[in-house]
Amino acid sequence: PPATLTPRLREVCALLEASTRPAVRPVAFKSALVAPFDGRDQQDAAEFLNHVLAKLEDEAAVAAPQPRRARAAKALMDGIFGGALETTIECGACGACSTKRQDLGGAL
Repeated sequence: PPATLTPRLREVCALLEASTRPAVRPVAFKSALVAPFDGRDQQDAAEFLNHVLAKLEDEAAVAAPQPRRARAAKALMDGIFGGALETTIECGACGACSTKRQDLGGAL
């Protein structure tokens, strides 16, 4: 399948960087997403991030030279988005916290 999310994300980033507008409408970016992340359902931000990064990695793997596609795509994504995602949930009643740390490289 042709890359669809990568150029749409590039457009959103260019608009955010070059525009003096207070907001942008990423309609083309949203149209490149598939269910359940197409805007019709409520989703967790961490799940959305993992979905977008996985789709970008898939598109990078298709674009990479044939012999090392998957490894090259993973290295590219880790180089750009390497790090960890930390999620903390705090109970409103008792104040107890639960923290989960996830390596982004392992999430893709």
